[in-house]
Amino acid sequence: MKKTYLSFLLVAILVLIFSCTNTKASREESTEGIRFQNEDEFRVLSFEPEGELPASVKNPQIYVQFSKPVVALKKLGEVMTSSDVFSIEPKLDGVYRWYGTSLLAFEASDLTIPQMEYKVEVNPALVSIDGETIKGETSFRFKTQALRMLSVIPGYSAQKEGVYVNNNDVPLDLAKDIALVFSYPVNPEVIKDYLEIYADDVKLNFSVLKAYENLLHVSIEDTVPEDKKITVLLLEGGRSEKHFIGTEKRQAVSFQSLRPFVQTRMYTEGQSYSKYTNPLEITYSHNLDTKQIDEIVKGIKTTPSMPLTKDNVEILGRTIRIFGLPVVYEQNYSFSMDAEVKDIYGRSIVEKIRALVSVPPARSFVDFKDYGFALLEAEFAPKIAFEFQNILEGSEYRVNDFLKKFDAEMIPKNKRVTHLVDLEPHLKKEVGEKWGWAIFSANMRYKYKNYDGEYKEREQTNTQEIQVTDIGASLRYAYNKAVVLVSSLSKAEPIANARVRFYSSPMERSFSLLRQRKTLNLVAEGITNSEGLAIINFAPGEYRKQFFGKRIFVEIETENPKDLVIFNPNILNMYRYDVSSVR
Repeated sequence: MKKTYLSFLLVAILVLIFSCTNTKASREESTEGIRFQNEDEFRVLSFEPEGELPASVKNPQIYVQFSKPVVALKKLGEVMTSSDVFSIEPKLDGVYRWYGTSLLAFEASDLTIPQMEYKVEVNPALVSIDGETIKGETSFRFKTQALRMLSVIPGYSAQKEGVYVNNNDVPLDLAKDIALVFSYPVNPEVIKDYLEIYADDVKLNFSVLKAYENLLHVSIEDTVPEDKKITVLLLEGGRSEKHFIGTEKRQAVSFQSLRPFVQTRMYTEGQSYSKYTNPLEITYSHNLDTKQIDEIVKGIKTTPSMPLTKDNVEILGRTIRIFGLPVVYEQNYSFSMDAEVKDIYGRSIVEKIRALVSVPPARSFVDFKDYGFALLEAEFAPKIAFEFQNILEGSEYRVNDFLKKFDAEMIPKNKRVTHLVDLEPHLKKEVGEKWGWAIFSANMRYKYKNYDGEYKEREQTNTQEIQVTDIGASLRYAYNKAVVLVSSLSKAEPIANARVRFYSSPMERSFSLLRQRKTLNLVAEGITNSEGLAIINFAPGEYRKQFFGKRIFVEIETENPKDLVIFNPNILNMYRYDVSSVR
C-alpha cells in the first residue's frame, strides 16, 4: 500500500511541475483577461474549459490552477464528491481530485445540458496553505454547444415514401413541404420565432407542423416560385427552449426550386443497338409527358420523305428517341420537328427544330469469345471464331507459323463479320493423331469514339493456347495425394493404363505451356487402373516444397490410341498448404 501511494505521489508531483511550467501560457490565453498587479498574491492563475465545449464532450473536466498551494501533499489523489473550493452552476455531480497542491480538478459524472452556460465560482473565502485569502477574479464561464441547423430536406413527406428528390431541382409542390434537421431536439413554439424563409430576396410565409426530436416539419404557405434559391435562416439568438443560450450568428441552409424547362441536347450520331437502329435523340432538362407521343409523331418530317409512325418514336424519361428509319449508314437527310413539347410538370416549349443528319458508319469493333487456355474435343473439327466490323488496315492473326493479314478494303463495310479459323491445317501433332495443339494470337485494329466525340484508333490483342484431345479428366488433390479419373470423351468410358504426371514450373509472366511443356519439372506420376482411376501420393512436405509459389500442371498420356492432354487445374484451390482438409 505504501509503495502504491509513493508511486501516485511521484506522478502528482510531475503533474504539478508541468502545470506550473505552463502557467504563463495559460494566463496569457485566458479569455477572461485576468490581470494582477502583485505576482506574489494568492489568486487564480488559469482555468479550463473556456469558450464553447465541443459537441462530443458530454462529461467535462474542470481545472482550476492557483498561484499558491492550497492543500498539503497528503491530499493529492483523494477522491471527493464535494468541495468548498469552487461551485458549479447549474449543478453537476461528479468527483473532485487534487492533482497538485495548487491544482484542483472536477470530473463530471452528469451529462451537460446542451445550449447552456455554466458558471464556476471560486469560494471568495478560500485561504492558501500559508494563510492568504484569495484575491482577484474568482469566477469564469463556459458554454455547451449552441443549437445548429444541420440540413434541409425538401419534399419531406415524399422522401419518407421513397421518392427521390434532387435538392438542386425541386418540384414546386414538393418545395413547399420541408423538414429542418437540428443538432438537438427543438420546441416548435420557441424555434419558429427564430426562423425565416426566402425565395432569393423575397420572404415567404410558413407554418410549423410538428417536431420529431431533432427534426422540424415545416410547410411553406406562399407559392414557391420557379428557379429560385430557397433559403432557410436560423437567426442570431436561435434556441431550442427559452431558457437556453442562443446562437451567436445566423445560420443558413438552402435548396433550388424547379429549374426552367429547356432543350439540352440533340444527338444525331447514335450507334445502332438492339431495335434502336440509327437513333436520333432530343434531350430536355426534365422528364417528358409520355401522353404527347401522337403530337410529337405528327410534327416530325424528313427529306427525303420517310414513313414514320409511333413504332419509330419513344419518350424515355427526358429524351425523345427517333429510330428505325429506312436509312443506310453514312447517308445524309434533313430532319425537322414542329411540336409543342411538354414536361411532366405541365410546362411546354414550342419546338421548331431543323437539322441535317449524317448517319454515322456502323460501329467499329472486334469481339473474341475466349482467351487463354482452351480445349477442343478431337471428335469434332477444330475451329474457333471471332467477330469484327469496320476493322482497320494492319489487323492480323497467327496460328502457330501461319499468318493471316486482313485487307480492310476487301472486307464488307458496315457489316458484322463472323470469321471462322480452321485450326486443322496448322495443328502441331507430336503424339499420335489424336492430340494436337495450336497457339492463336491476334492483333486487330479498329476505331472508337471517345467522350469528346473524337475518333481514335485502338489495338485489341487476343491469345489462346488450344489443345485438341479426346481425353477427359476429373481431378481432386490435397497436401498428401491426388486422385485423377481419366475417360474418353468420344466413347464415354474410362481409360486404363493412362500415365498421369504432375509438373511444376516457376511463375513466369511470359510462360507458354504448349511451347515450354518439355521444360517442366516432373514431381510425381501414376498410372490409371481398369476403372480409369489413378491415385498419386505425395511424401510429407513434398507438395509444399514443389508447388509453393509455382505453377502446377497435370499431363495425361494414353497409348492406345496415342493421345495427350496437359493443363493447369486452376478451377481448384491451389493454396491449401499443410492443411489437413481436402478439396
